[in-house]
Amino acid sequence: MLDHTSQRDLFGILLPLLCFCLVQIPGTCAANSLQPNLPSTQPAPNVTSAPLNITDHSDCPIKIQPVKLVVEFGDSVSANCSTTITHEGMGWEASDGGVDMMQMVQNITWRVESLTHWDMKPICYINVNSVQCELGPSVTVYKHPDRVSISTVNHTGPMIEGREYELQCDVQNVAPVHLLTVSWYKGQHLVKRENFSDKSPFPFNKTTTLQISPSRDDEGVQYRCEAELNLGPEGPQPPPKVTSDPLNITVYFGPELSNCPGVVHLNEGASLAGYCLVTGKPFPDFYWKREESVFDPTTPLNRNSSGEYKIIINKNVTSLTVEVIYGPEISCGHHFIVQEDTYFTPNCTVNGFPQITENWYKDEDDILSGFPRTMYRNAAGNYTLIASNNYSNVSHVIQIEVWYPPSEISELQNENVSIGKDVVLKCVSYANPRPSYRWIYHQTSNVRIVDEDGVSRLHITNADGENTGTYMCIVTNVLGIKNKAVRVDVQGAKAACPLSINPQPVVLAYGSSHNVTCESSVPSASLSWKYADKVLNESTLVINSNLFTDMLGWSGKASCLGHFVGLDDCQKDLNVIIYKRPDKVSISASSHAEPMIEGENYTLQCNIQNVAPVQFLTVNWYKGQDLVKSETDFETKDLSTINTTLVISPSRKDNKKQYSCETVLKLGPQSLCENKSDPLNIAVHYKPAITDKLPPRVPVFHGYPVVLICEASGYPEPSVAWIVNNNRFEGGNLTVKDNGGDYTCIANNSVGSDTRVVQVVQKEDYLPLIAGFVALVVVIISVFFISIYSIYYKNTKMGRYTVEGAKPKAQNGNVAQNGKDGTIPMKKIMV
Repeated sequence: MLDHTSQRDLFGILLPLLCFCLVQIPGTCAANSLQPNLPSTQPAPNVTSAPLNITDHSDCPIKIQPVKLVVEFGDSVSANCSTTITHEGMGWEASDGGVDMMQMVQNITWRVESLTHWDMKPICYINVNSVQCELGPSVTVYKHPDRVSISTVNHTGPMIEGREYELQCDVQNVAPVHLLTVSWYKGQHLVKRENFSDKSPFPFNKTTTLQISPSRDDEGVQYRCEAELNLGPEGPQPPPKVTSDPLNITVYFGPELSNCPGVVHLNEGASLAGYCLVTGKPFPDFYWKREESVFDPTTPLNRNSSGEYKIIINKNVTSLTVEVIYGPEISCGHHFIVQEDTYFTPNCTVNGFPQITENWYKDEDDILSGFPRTMYRNAAGNYTLIASNNYSNVSHVIQIEVWYPPSEISELQNENVSIGKDVVLKCVSYANPRPSYRWIYHQTSNVRIVDEDGVSRLHITNADGENTGTYMCIVTNVLGIKNKAVRVDVQGAKAACPLSINPQPVVLAYGSSHNVTCESSVPSASLSWKYADKVLNESTLVINSNLFTDMLGWSGKASCLGHFVGLDDCQKDLNVIIYKRPDKVSISASSHAEPMIEGENYTLQCNIQNVAPVQFLTVNWYKGQDLVKSETDFETKDLSTINTTLVISPSRKDNKKQYSCETVLKLGPQSLCENKSDPLNIAVHYKPAITDKLPPRVPVFHGYPVVLICEASGYPEPSVAWIVNNNRFEGGNLTVKDNGGDYTCIANNSVGSDTRVVQVVQKEDYLPLIAGFVALVVVIISVFFISIYSIYYKNTKMGRYTVEGAKPKAQNGNVAQNGKDGTIPMKKIMV
């Protein structure tokens, strides 16, 4: 079998011969077929080999992965060649990265770390049964353009509208060219796309052109070209693109005139703005002329502006005839106010050319007479003035109002209504402008006024005495006034008085003064004050307490009198109270000098000096903080000194208690004027009382003395003594030894005395005998228990015992168990 080198050389010799003989083996007749790898200076060696059988690639038992390779120039690349059959050898043949034939392998890889061959065609071959077959991947090596640029050909500067220009796109150093697409864009729109057929794998420079004919709309448009390599799905995604910088074009055009007829008809006030519009780039210099004077085309035209106008553009003159049409026009107001029965002509002016015809219409009816004319109230309405000439007509509407004062009030009359019923007063008057209504009446919450459709209604709901009175309806507009008054009587109810007094009542300290105001809820009321047959025509009354007490006393009344328009006269009374605090409030024990004796009656007196008004006075008696008596209903009404008494019967508990009296002037809910006396301390004397601590019978044992204690309470504090066998012993404590009998305790003070007898009984002392007997019994019991214990100790073996297999029961810790039913008694040894 030939080695790989011999086979390759032989294949290189036979391949041209096979191609010459038109025996085509796929892939063997390409321009870059394998050549002998020998130096050109050495003669070809003579090689003798075994016969070589060439197989069709479609039957070649190898697999190339991937089949197609797309790689950027200088990047790494690899392909895998694998087989599943037994072979004599396989390898890779390539101008870079070739792999020598290897046996005993099923997979070999062609790899190049940096691919720098543009025409790389690697081939994987395999020898099977002395037959060699080969297969290789398709390798495409690409390169991004170094630069893509756009320019104009044989032209610089602005372009002229309508001319032809050529744009050129240069793509430098790109490969492969046959996969290159150059796209032309105008703004964002694709305008041309060009491909190339050059199959060379090597990089080239490519140039493509675009013919354009710019218009004025292309001003400022950007052209650009874009080079894109369409490398297929095996290539990078998205396909690599390089875009040129945009080419901005400037387009010159004009100058041109538009909307420039020979004759122009314009209304007065219009201008030539919008006519003979000049366009061009660069923008041309131009101006308007009229009668050899420069003219501004935005100037509003008037009826004197008709004539020939010229526009000069770069010394080119274009003429324009202007005819100004005006009118008809009406200068007139829209609203006129006329008083009834006056002669009237609306101030309206009509202008226009040619001559204007005027016609007046009222509510679509032609008025042949027109104006001036006398205006009655039925002449009010809308009038239309129509002015016309040969060119147009205009109209103008005016509104004429005929004003007149209010008419006499109708439908308003007196009403009698039962209490609790409803009644409505209706006030109607006709006027233009529509009148306003106003009612004068006594304001109450059950009255409401409703103005609707030129009528005013006063509604009284659930009528009562406050609704009785006069109700006046007043109707006004700018031309006059009317009024009418009616009376409403509420049957079964008393009329209310719309007066109020503030403050009410008046409580005033003697020596001061206060202002009282009388007010009325009804307008235009006449108010006055009356008191003590005096009348004061003022709404404010100044009350001087000194003068008031001289005329009316310490409490009295003043009256506010009210006179009203449409209401009955009435009055409201003001209650006035003038008060004076007591000069002094004192308390004393009447006809008695201290101290007081328990159980006896005593009279305390409260003296209140110069207080008024006495009919509002209350005197309160206090024992400590407790109220014990309250006294009112004093008869006098003048400034007085009041003496009131309190009878007491003190007990020993009242000793050192304080009594006091207090005056209260109850002048109103919040007018309490309080004065209190200094407290009166009382001392209560009471006779002694011996306490129950002293027993009536006391035993005395021989040799054991007893102390008798006698205690007594009383005020003043009592003296205590003992009397025994007519002998007196001072003091409350008395020591008794062996003498029995009656012992008398006596307690004395200035009020009285108290005695208590104690019987002292002498007894024998058996305590030593009892103690000896108890000691003897204790000794006998002790001897008995010691004897019993000694006998038991001698008859019982004492020591420690070990019992095998025994366990204590839970219910008895002193009994051991041997694991069977029997138990062994154990004695618990105290250690």
